[in-house]
Amino acid sequence: MLQIIGCVLEWLQLVLMILPTGIFASMTTMKISSYWPYVSYDVSYWITIGLVYCAAFVVILPAVLRGKTLYRYVRWQLPWHFLYVVGNVLFLSIMIVLFMSMWCDYSSDPATFIQDPTMQCYKSKHMIYAILGFVTLSIATVQHVLLPVGSFKETITENLDIVYTPKYLSLHTLLKIIYAGIYVFFYDINLIRIPALTLITILMLWFNSRISPCCITKINLLRDMVFGHASMAGVMGTAYLFYEDYWNGNTSIDSNSNTKWLYLYILGTYM
Repeated sequence: MLQIIGCVLEWLQLVLMILPTGIFASMTTMKISSYWPYVSYDVSYWITIGLVYCAAFVVILPAVLRGKTLYRYVRWQLPWHFLYVVGNVLFLSIMIVLFMSMWCDYSSDPATFIQDPTMQCYKSKHMIYAILGFVTLSIATVQHVLLPVGSFKETITENLDIVYTPKYLSLHTLLKIIYAGIYVFFYDINLIRIPALTLITILMLWFNSRISPCCITKINLLRDMVFGHASMAGVMGTAYLFYEDYWNGNTSIDSNSNTKWLYLYILGTYM
């Protein structure tokens, strides 16, 4: 069940991240506090840091345990389910929060931290955020690319589990990291963000179809549908960029425009 939830959430994230800015919010809305559950960036940041290091602790701990303690830990499902949630279900969200810790608004002088305009970019408190965020991002990247979740033998129970080949998971995780980075750094530049993310989702679709990473055929088909729908959203978004109003200076979608509802309607027909 957890694997199905992760697949559905991944589809939702991929589609929402690839849509043109202005579909659901204004172009200037990049603050985490503007989205559900409407908590401050400080809270999101420190929760993210804690999740990443706890996941690393889950992987490291078996190396120091011995005997019955090790056996009981390995047989305990809770830490491995937690690892799956961090490395799969919440992975894109975690990467976004970490990338945001390093991104500033350079349109102002001096540059300010986007999540908190009262902080000067790469000064005092923001420097701590950026350094710790970069280190944590590096740790999460190494851990989940070299030791991708979903391939641990400890997660396999007597019931039928949805597991994937490690080679595919490593490649897919790396693509999601790049996906999150492009989303954050080019959030308000549709001409770069949408085509780039579309290319990545097409690569995800191609790799999933080519490798067929799961032993359950229906799961492979479900993931093909997820990446196919996200790719179609990107293709439609790219087509929107060439809409004549865009070149006439209309670089955002008005909340009452027919274009917005036409876009969402067509997107919904592919579901």
